[in-house]
Amino acid sequence: MRARPLLLRYLSTKVVVLLMMLGVADIVAQDQFTVVGFEGYPLAYVTATTGQQVLSGDIDGRIVIPAELQYEDSLTIDYVGYISLKTTVTAVLRDNIIQLVPNTSATVTIVGRTNRPADRIIGEVDIIRKEQIQLSQAQTTADALEANANVYVQRSQMGGGSPVLRGFEANRVLLVNDGVRMNNAIYRSGHLQNAITIDPHLLDQVEVIYGPGALLYGSDALGGVVHFRTVDPKLRLQKNVPAIKGDVYMRHASVNDEITVHGHLDYGTKKWAGITSISFSDFGDLWSGKYHRYNEDDDPDYGLRREFQTYYINRFRRLTISTNPTPRLQVNTGYWQINFAQKVKRQLTRRHYLLLDIQINRNSTIPRYDQLLETNTWLKWHYADQERYMYSLKSVWSRRTRFFDQVTTQLSKQEILESRVTQRTSSAFTNGNSEAVDVWNLTIDAQKQIRESVSLKYGVQASNNIVNSSAGSSDRDRNQRPILTRYADDLANMRSVGSYAIAEYDRGQHNIQAGVRYSQQQVDLRYADSIIVWPSNYYQGVTNMTSALTGSIAHRYKHEQWSIGTSVGTAFRAPNVDDQAKIRVKGDEVTIPNLDLEPERSLTTEVNIGYQAGDGLQATITTFYTRLTNAIVQAPASLPDGSSTVEQDGSILTTITNVNAAAADIAGISLSSRYNFSPALRLDASISYTRGWQYLEGETSPLSHIPPLYGRLAITYEKDQWTGSAQLRFNGAKPLDQYGGSPDNIELATPIGTPAWYVIDLSAQRRLGDCWQVEFGIDNLLNRFYRPFASGVNGPGFGVIVGLRFSF
Repeated sequence: MRARPLLLRYLSTKVVVLLMMLGVADIVAQDQFTVVGFEGYPLAYVTATTGQQVLSGDIDGRIVIPAELQYEDSLTIDYVGYISLKTTVTAVLRDNIIQLVPNTSATVTIVGRTNRPADRIIGEVDIIRKEQIQLSQAQTTADALEANANVYVQRSQMGGGSPVLRGFEANRVLLVNDGVRMNNAIYRSGHLQNAITIDPHLLDQVEVIYGPGALLYGSDALGGVVHFRTVDPKLRLQKNVPAIKGDVYMRHASVNDEITVHGHLDYGTKKWAGITSISFSDFGDLWSGKYHRYNEDDDPDYGLRREFQTYYINRFRRLTISTNPTPRLQVNTGYWQINFAQKVKRQLTRRHYLLLDIQINRNSTIPRYDQLLETNTWLKWHYADQERYMYSLKSVWSRRTRFFDQVTTQLSKQEILESRVTQRTSSAFTNGNSEAVDVWNLTIDAQKQIRESVSLKYGVQASNNIVNSSAGSSDRDRNQRPILTRYADDLANMRSVGSYAIAEYDRGQHNIQAGVRYSQQQVDLRYADSIIVWPSNYYQGVTNMTSALTGSIAHRYKHEQWSIGTSVGTAFRAPNVDDQAKIRVKGDEVTIPNLDLEPERSLTTEVNIGYQAGDGLQATITTFYTRLTNAIVQAPASLPDGSSTVEQDGSILTTITNVNAAAADIAGISLSSRYNFSPALRLDASISYTRGWQYLEGETSPLSHIPPLYGRLAITYEKDQWTGSAQLRFNGAKPLDQYGGSPDNIELATPIGTPAWYVIDLSAQRRLGDCWQVEFGIDNLLNRFYRPFASGVNGPGFGVIVGLRFSF
């Protein structure tokens, strides 16, 4: 068994002591009661009215009953975003804890790890609610982002989805799951598929926070933060609320022969609550659309799968190339996925609760479709079975003290297993690379209301990543040969610590926020004997320590229907194990380690103008400019012995490495609006345009990962038992001269680049009584062919979706 690092043993001991201290019971007086919200959180400064007298609650949602009130006197309890409750003094003293029911038309939305109200965030934020995800019938979380937010999504295979925020992608965008950062030591700079490891059927809300998020989250949040918030268990504080609720859902989609089954149980009492959830999805090969918008004579085979690789498992174990009788069927895109979640909430006292969160995801073999298109190069290229386990324990304690009003402590561990299996047509050997990553995270966030208009948020964060990398190669006769591991094969650890403080002034028409964060990261690497002879210190162990100081200031001014927000902020991305120690073959090049990298840094300015005319029109326009310095790019390099080539699989590979050698400018503008024609009918629209330039060795070139103009237009109707939506999604053209090199997969484009495209999707829901709901949808109504910029797989063609939901 591997011993725990000294840092983790120290942090684990401190957390246990802290949780024991927070578990001390509170003594509740008989002449007071507490008001909580839909998740059991105390509603700070809630009010209760009786006659002409108004009773005000404290930070803990506690209201004291004056001695002059009689037991039969009536009370009306009010809180913004909740339905008013009429009750009596007798009832509130008997129940002691009163839970209000959310007003779905005016609910205060919380955002991010620290549950901040969305209207207190200065800048661009997208909130995707559970109802929107269900209506869009998203197959994965990447689909939910693409259909409901101002986010561009790249896919190298159907089992993927790499969100792009403001021209930043992969390890420059931070993914967070229930307050736990998903980015780890091996998140790469290319395209990632990790976003789909979240169960879309368990999502309660997705929050996309655009712009630098370094103050609260630390490294990686250059383009923004995507926070996946799954459903939390709810206490049953009212007698008329059932102790057990549940949901069973089944769906079939014809475009990729999807079969999905999901079920969960939600159960609770006044002190305990829990959720048990399981989902299974099986996806077949994906059909692409039929009708092109560009001249097919320029590239008649673009997007068609005319032949594919087939592996015959028999005594000869041979691979062959087969002709595809239906070229629009993208053979070798199917996979399956299973998700399990268990959450348990324990209300220790009315001010303190614990939440245990366990989530397990497993994917089958996922073919790397963009690589398999090269039938003359690859016989095999797929991600083998991949798994992600997350265990999280969160403590939330609300109590007014000298130093804080609420403190949230979260300790988590993630176990990530990833592997790749490849075989070239010119080789009899199959190569396998596997990585196992253990990630420990600890966050402590506190907040304090200093005065009525001044508040302070501060906290600390620590993490430890342990990477185990292995590799092997064998032929059909089980002959073995050594190959390069992807990362340092004897030791690859990454540790980081950070602390932050954010002050906020909110009074009248002005809201001002300013903060600072200091972070430090250390990467430790040690190599064993391998094909490459490393310097002697590589075998003894080398360390690279980096640090960053970041800050931001923002101001928002509100006047009647208008609001203007401005901000200036810095962010950073510390080089991880993938940046510093990756050994990767791509084409005729092999990437070798560089242990002297420094953090990438950005400076972003943003202007956000909002307009709201009652309940009718809402519109927001946002412009931003980002200056990226110390950017990590690839450059030619030499091995320790001075050579610049490596031989593998009979090929001579040129060596390259990552260096801090570039700077970049990114600028963009986005517009989003909503117009309510009536309570039943609304129109949503958004459009984004981004440009980026890279400066390297005195030359200017387009920056990679910059999507073309894109947007969506959706009309939603909801009345009585019906909900329906018609959505238009579109992308502008991306000429070849605007591509940013290899990361943009220029080899997958047409001779003119990426053509413009649009698709129309329809979806509808019909509720049948209190328990049943029927769902229906049409993907790509006009059966248009399209392949999003930089993607390796075509978008879905025409397809029909049918679903059935039973709730109890």
